[in-house]
Amino acid sequence: MYFKSLTITNFKSFKGEHQITFSKGINYIVGDNNCGKSTIVDALRYLAEGTRDTSALQNKATSEDFSVEAIIAGNDLPQIVEDKKYSKFKNYLLADQTEPYFRMRRSPKIEEIEQNGKKVKLDGKKVPFWNPETQQFENPLGIDALFKSLVDIVPVLADTSTSDIVDFGSTKTLGRLIAAISQEFQDTKGWK
Repeated sequence: MYFKSLTITNFKSFKGEHQITFSKGINYIVGDNNCGKSTIVDALRYLAEGTRDTSALQNKATSEDFSVEAIIAGNDLPQIVEDKKYSKFKNYLLADQTEPYFRMRRSPKIEEIEQNGKKVKLDGKKVPFWNPETQQFENPLGIDALFKSLVDIVPVLADTSTSDIVDFGSTKTLGRLIAAISQEFQDTKGWK
């Protein structure tokens, strides 16, 4: 599973809609000072974690609401939604010619939708997923804790201290990354 794309609209220094495409594996965001590198990371964090105070996130040059939308893709997603813990995501899994994916968006704009016969308010406090059956964003979870357990964002910025990220524990991001990278090697005859 990986972030395939990010669409940022009127978020901080990004006026209008901007789409960023990612590839599988580690992605590097490089550029001149003040070109928006940190804003991309902030957008990913806002999508995954939300925030109570969104006033600093709105692009000041426009009065239109901001939003952050993402596609999370991967051939492992059907297996993930079969797990009882993540089964609530099953109806929100989409597919195209390349791989299965989720489409989600977070925005402070208040919308009222009908979901499962009830009126539901979308307001940025929870991350809604695109429902291919109803053709609208919906909140399948009620709270974001389950989504946060699925998505673990650990950006390494140029000014990040090594001690902030160097933890090789099997439940920590770096430990899981090393385990995933070395899995193929661990399955070889020589290793066994």
